[in-house]
Amino acid sequence: MAQFEMDVDMQQDDDSSTDSSNSSDNDEELWQQIADLEKQVKIHQIEPIDAHRAPKSVDLWLEYVQFSIGQMGMADGILNVRNIFERAITAAGIHFVKGHVIWEAYREFENAVLSTLESSPDSDLSDTQQEEYQQQKNRITNLFKRQLGVPLIDMESTLDEYKSWLDAVDTALENTYQKAAAKLEKIKPFEDALLSAIPPRLIEYESYIDFELTANDPPRIQCLFERALAENCLNSDLWLKYIKYLETKLKINTISLPVLERSVRNCPWSVKLWQIYLRAMERYEQSHENIKEIVDRALKSGFTSAEEFQQVWLTFLDYLRRRIKWENEHSNELEELRTNFLKAQNHIIEYFAPILRYWARIEAYRCNNMAKSRELWQQVLSLGNNIHSAQLWLEYTSLERSRGDEKNLRNLYQKALQTVHDWPESIGEAWMSFESEQGTLYQWETAANKYDSRMKIIEAKRKKMETEAELVKKEKLVGKHQKSQLKRKMDKSKAVVDDDVEQHGETIEHDSSKDDFTIFLSNLAYNPDEDKIKEIFTDVGEVVQLRIVKDYKGRGKGFGYLQFKTKEAVTEALKKDREALNGRPMFVSRCEDKKKRGNSAENKLKFSTEVEKNKLFVRGLPFTTTKDELTEMFKVFGELTDVRIVTYRNGHSKGLAYVDYQNEKSAAEAVQKLDGFKMNDKEISVAISAPPKRQTGGRGDSKPFLGGGRVDTATGRGRGRTQVSLLPRALQRAKIETTTTEDDKMNGSQNGTSASGSQKSNADFREMLLKK
Repeated sequence: MAQFEMDVDMQQDDDSSTDSSNSSDNDEELWQQIADLEKQVKIHQIEPIDAHRAPKSVDLWLEYVQFSIGQMGMADGILNVRNIFERAITAAGIHFVKGHVIWEAYREFENAVLSTLESSPDSDLSDTQQEEYQQQKNRITNLFKRQLGVPLIDMESTLDEYKSWLDAVDTALENTYQKAAAKLEKIKPFEDALLSAIPPRLIEYESYIDFELTANDPPRIQCLFERALAENCLNSDLWLKYIKYLETKLKINTISLPVLERSVRNCPWSVKLWQIYLRAMERYEQSHENIKEIVDRALKSGFTSAEEFQQVWLTFLDYLRRRIKWENEHSNELEELRTNFLKAQNHIIEYFAPILRYWARIEAYRCNNMAKSRELWQQVLSLGNNIHSAQLWLEYTSLERSRGDEKNLRNLYQKALQTVHDWPESIGEAWMSFESEQGTLYQWETAANKYDSRMKIIEAKRKKMETEAELVKKEKLVGKHQKSQLKRKMDKSKAVVDDDVEQHGETIEHDSSKDDFTIFLSNLAYNPDEDKIKEIFTDVGEVVQLRIVKDYKGRGKGFGYLQFKTKEAVTEALKKDREALNGRPMFVSRCEDKKKRGNSAENKLKFSTEVEKNKLFVRGLPFTTTKDELTEMFKVFGELTDVRIVTYRNGHSKGLAYVDYQNEKSAAEAVQKLDGFKMNDKEISVAISAPPKRQTGGRGDSKPFLGGGRVDTATGRGRGRTQVSLLPRALQRAKIETTTTEDDKMNGSQNGTSASGSQKSNADFREMLLKK
C-alpha cells in the first residue's frame, strides 16, 4: 500500500508543472488511482485503505467496497465487507448528494446475505438458522433507521421503502426522521446554490462551511470541507481554514496529520502549511526522523523567495531548541542545533541575519557563551547595510548589557555612535542612560562629550542636506514659474510644442475611473523595491499595474498607486496597512479624491477612541522589542486577535504597543500579571486602552481673551495673526463718518466730530482754542 501511495505522489510531482486545471492534480482522483491499483493485485492479504488518510469520496469508497465484495470467499469475508461498509458510511455516508448511494449499496449487500438464508423453507430451518435469519432482518431494519436519521437527498423514497419493508413506522423513528428533514430544509438553499453554480464553486462552499461551523457538527463539517477540496485542492487558503478547524476543535492526530500531509502535497508552495505541519508533528510527539524528513521535503518544494526558506528554517530551529532539556545532559541536541544554524546560513545567506541573531541569543542566554554570541553579531553587522542600522545596534548593546561586561558595552556604544546613520540619537540616549545608572562621573562626562561631538557633525550634515533640498525646491519653483510663463506665451501665440523638447522624470497619468480597483501607497522609501511591493500583495489578488510617482530626476517621491484586477482585492489589500517594507511601515489607503472624500466615518481614524476592555496599551517597551516577542509574552493569558507595535514613519519603534485579546477576562489578567514587569531591564506599563477624548471645538467657536470677554472668531478663515487693517486711512475715515449710531446721537459728538458728521477746518480749531 505504501508503495502505491509513493507511485501516485510521484505521478503528481510529474504533473505539477502542467496547468492547475489538470485532473491529475485532484486529490480525490489520486486516491482513486490507489484503489484501482489495489484491485489489480491478485493476493488474499492486502493492507486496507486508511479512512483518515483517504478523502471522504463516495465514488472511491464504492470502488473499494465492490473490490472487497469480490474477496468474500476469503476467511471472514462477509465480516470484512461489513467493516468496510461501516467505514465508508463514517467517511462519506453523510454526503448530501451522494451519501444515499453508499447506504443503498450496504442494504443491497445485506439483502443478498438475507436471500441466502431464505433459500430454504422456514420449516426446514433449525433454531440457530432461524435466529440468524431474524438477526439479518434486524440488521437491515437498523440500516434503514440509521439512514433516515441523516439529512440526505431523496429521503422520502427511503421512508417509503422502509414502510414497504415493515408496513409501519414507530414513534421514535418518526421523530428522528422529522429532525433530519428539518435539518435538510436548512441546508437545502446551500445545496441549491452549489447545484446552480459553476465549478469550482469556492464562494458557495465557503458560505456553506460557515453555516455548518455554527452548528458545530464535526462529521458534517469534515465532509463538507472534503467536498470543497475535491474541486479546490490547489487553494491553500481553503486548506488552512480546514486545518485550523481540525487543530482548534478536534485535535486528533490521526485526523489532522493525514490532512496536513495531503495539503502540502497539493500546495507545496505554501510555507504556512509546511510550518503548521512541522508544529503539529512536534505537538503530536512524532519521531525526530519523520520531522527532519518533512523539513527536507519543504526545502525542496520550490519556494520562490529566500524569505520563505527562512521561515521554514526558523520553524525547524525553534523545534530543535525546544528539544534541548537544559537542566539535563544536552550536548548532542545542542550540537545538532548549531549544525543546523550553519546549514541555514549556507542555504540562505542573503536573509540569514534574523537566524544569526536567534543563534546569538541562544549562545548568550542559554549557553553563557558571550564570545560566540559576539562573533555571530559581528557577522550580522557585516551583512548588507546592517552596520548603519540603529535598531540592530540597540539589540546588540541590549544583549551585551544583560549578559556581557561594561568594557565591551562601552566600546559597542562608541562604535555604534560613529557608524549609525538613520537614528544616532537613540544610541546616544541609550549610552547616556547606561552611564547614568552604572557609570562614574568621569565616564558619564566622557560619554556626553562624545555624544555632543557626534551630534554636531550629524546636525551639520542634516543642515547641509536641508540646504540642498531647499535649493532643489527653489529650482523646481523657478522651473514651474518659467513653465507657466512659457505656457501663457504659447497660449497667446498658439504655438506648437516641439517634440524634441527634453523632458525630465516620469509623467504618471492617473485614470480616476480605475479608483475602485486601486490603492494608494505612501511612506515608501525613495528607492522602493517594486518587486517586493508586488510580492506583499500577491496573496490579495492579481496585480494589474504598480505606478511609483517619481521626481524630475527619476527618484521615487515616497508614494504610488497599485491597481488590482478586482474590487474585492482592494478591500483585502487595506488590511495590509502599515505592514513593514524594508524596515518601515507602508501606509495603504483607498485611492480617492480628498475633496470628494469629505469627513465620512470611513475616512476618519480607524482605531476606536473609546475604552476597549479587551485591548491593552503597553508602553515603556525596549526599542528592540519585536511583534513575535510580544505575542509570546501575552498569548499565555488568552487568545490574541492582534498585536501592533507603534512606530515612527521610518519604522523605528516608539516603545509603545497595542495588544488585542479575544475577551475582556484575558486582558484583565494580563494587566494584573504584566503591569510593572521588567523586560530587558526596562519596566513596562500595561493598562486597558482608554484614549483621551478628542477636542470638539472648531474654528468658529468663541475664545476667551486675557482681560476681556469672549470674542467671536467665526470668520471665513478664522482670526488672522495680525489685527492691523490694510485699508487706506482715507477710506477708513470716510467709513466712520458715514456710520451713525444711536450712541452718537445721544452723546452729540464723538472724538471731536459733530453728530451731523460735518468736517472742521484748521481755522475752526484755532477759534475753539482762543475761546478757551
